[in-house]
Amino acid sequence: TVSEDVKRIFVEKSTLPIADKTVVIPNGFDEDDFRISNLPAETKKIITYTGTISEAYDVDNLLEAIGWLAQDLRSQLLIRFVGKVPSSVVQKFKRAQLEVELVGYVNHPKSIEYLFRSDLLLLVIPKVKNNRGILTGKFFEYMACQKPILAIGPTDGDLAKIIRETRCGKLFDYEDSEGMFDFIQENL
Repeated sequence: TVSEDVKRIFVEKSTLPIADKTVVIPNGFDEDDFRISNLPAETKKIITYTGTISEAYDVDNLLEAIGWLAQDLRSQLLIRFVGKVPSSVVQKFKRAQLEVELVGYVNHPKSIEYLFRSDLLLLVIPKVKNNRGILTGKFFEYMACQKPILAIGPTDGDLAKIIRETRCGKLFDYEDSEGMFDFIQENL
């Protein structure tokens, strides 16, 4: 399995003694995919989210935190979604009077290029049962770009532990608007 908490869930569900036979092999990235140079300069401060997002991804307090930013910084800010985003999520960002760019699906090399062209990378763990073990491949690609990662999810989960250990960003509880605000100000 890909995370310690998912291993724990498997072990708890099994009637067999599988703990010693279950191994955690986390996702990763291919270094060759991240040898990119000569990208065009951006004129905005960009927060990028790649992949699929849904209503189960709680971004309400992130929007509150962004709303507290000084107007001159907010006017320079672009929220870029690369992937599949439902209109209900897009509308939340637009109601917060944020500039949103919807890129849609792109191939893997182009997705990585968008990551490198960003100032801050957004990763949200869905607010669902047993989410402590969610450890996406996207996270490892975010780390490979060496851009600060703003993650939202369970603070006692596997992702939070790795982010603390690697210092590649910070993971915030869904309700921690103040922490998100401080992190965004420090990294934009």
